[in-house]
Amino acid sequence: MACEFMSGIWSKCPSALLHLVLIECWPIPLSAYLFNKLINDSMAKVTMKMHGVDTGPIFSWYQDKLLWGSAAELSLTFNNGSAVHLPEYKGFSMLKGTDKVWLITQWSFFVVAFILEVCVIAAFVARGLLLRSFADGEYVHFAWRLPREHWYRTLVSVMMAVAIALPLIWLGQSFLYRADTVRFWSNIQAFLAEWYTGLGFLLSLVKLGSLRIVRCRLRDAPKYWHVRTASESIRGRMLRRPMPEGFLESSAVLGAKILDALWCAQHGDITKLESCLANKDEAKEVLEDCQGDQTREGGQRALELEQTRLNE
Repeated sequence: MACEFMSGIWSKCPSALLHLVLIECWPIPLSAYLFNKLINDSMAKVTMKMHGVDTGPIFSWYQDKLLWGSAAELSLTFNNGSAVHLPEYKGFSMLKGTDKVWLITQWSFFVVAFILEVCVIAAFVARGLLLRSFADGEYVHFAWRLPREHWYRTLVSVMMAVAIALPLIWLGQSFLYRADTVRFWSNIQAFLAEWYTGLGFLLSLVKLGSLRIVRCRLRDAPKYWHVRTASESIRGRMLRRPMPEGFLESSAVLGAKILDALWCAQHGDITKLESCLANKDEAKEVLEDCQGDQTREGGQRALELEQTRLNE
């Protein structure tokens, strides 16, 4: 009862902004962190390989110790016992040409990610959601549609373009060092060691923009119920999102739950839909409204398909 009471209080607080930043938008700062880590780790690996610093045996030793419970004694000497010297740099002008490219690439990604975060919050405020609860249907509807906004996808596409440029810059840098055999192969080995990380990072950006890769081309992700006009009736409702699990789940997950509840309600079991609403007495009305939305959407879609056939 106490937990239910606290959930009720929390659902009436202006908590939508907190949910937006922490739950809906967390991939944006995470992508900036991963981009920075990918570049820094790769550069560090180049330097380590050039100076004969191989940490692989250390990782293998801990794997043997913590996975199998036994590990042989290990002693390592790096760089033939010599110190690895990294020179001091004071300012952009002292950087080498390739280092300047890396710095500009990183900050380009950071700036676009920052603009995306600011634009999301600005759109949230401009639509009058600042004082809304994260359980408010208006906020949930906004979160559902957010990744499909044109400006949102444009900014994510720019981030993807910078990410795609990363391996091209890397290979270009390696080509410049082709006269230095040690540096050239150190760059190539570091690139091969990090390619899967870069691919995973790129796929995460595709997911962030609600896109998918079909035959080497970017396409829209499937338009599920919660991003179509069939879900419009949810905007005017107060939903039930119990703490803490309700706050920790994304609005897209909630959309899947509501769709399942509507399907069950349409076939006689309205209890799931009642559990999704703050006021369970609205369940039948919500079902009727959503059925009407779906009927209108289906009719419009049928007309569009018929028009397409006639044009062919």
